[in-house]
Amino acid sequence: MAGPLASSRRSTSPLLPPILIGAPPSILAIHLIHIAHLNPFYVANPTRRFHLTMSSYVLLAGYAAGWAVVFGTFVSIYHRRKQAALSQLESWFPEHQERNLYYDLQEAGDKVPPAVLQSALIKRAVTDVQRAIDLQTKKQTLSALVKSGSIGEDIWNQFQAAEAELENEMMDMVQEANSLRPGWGQGIFQLSSEILGHQKVRELREKTEKRAAGAQRIREEQRAAHEELARRVAAWRADEANYSASTLIATSVADPPAGLKQRRA
Repeated sequence: MAGPLASSRRSTSPLLPPILIGAPPSILAIHLIHIAHLNPFYVANPTRRFHLTMSSYVLLAGYAAGWAVVFGTFVSIYHRRKQAALSQLESWFPEHQERNLYYDLQEAGDKVPPAVLQSALIKRAVTDVQRAIDLQTKKQTLSALVKSGSIGEDIWNQFQAAEAELENEMMDMVQEANSLRPGWGQGIFQLSSEILGHQKVRELREKTEKRAAGAQRIREEQRAAHEELARRVAAWRADEANYSASTLIATSVADPPAGLKQRRA
């Protein structure tokens, strides 16, 4: 009986060898599953094998859940700190005067005609469209500068905060437009884009006219300068002719032969 007893004692040896004491739970679970499927003591007894296998899975699940809690806590803290940092960034755009004006008119209630309120909302939408174009124009260049290290991450975070703020502003614009006129939220930005385009054309025409007026003024100044120069040259030549005549007369009176010679020359 010594042989079977010894064999049974060897098969019921401790589950954890000394080398695995203090190992991570994932390693311990894998070791227990290995024992449940290879150790004859557990292979011969399905109930004990099942309990050991389930214990291993529970250990793995607890280990994974623990890491999930740690990771979730880390992500939550990271996002809270990021939002706090973004809230302290300086705004990318100046204060939205058109939006403030619209809300002031809205708070006035029935004293403000609907047409005036709609006009204020259109001006607000024009500013939003202009800001959206500005962000879209600068985004690619700014991203390249951040990747190359030419500017800091704080500027990029400031830019992203401006994008998020503008997105919320446009969603609010759609709601306000639909409240003033049902279905207007779909067309107010198109109308604002057309108004902005007309403004750009008018500004370009005014700049062209100013440049043309400036060029005309420069030409007039240059012409006046040339005329003044010609007048001075003519006066200088007249003075030189008078001086030569006076010298010739004086020479003829003082020395007739020399004066005659000078006249012939």
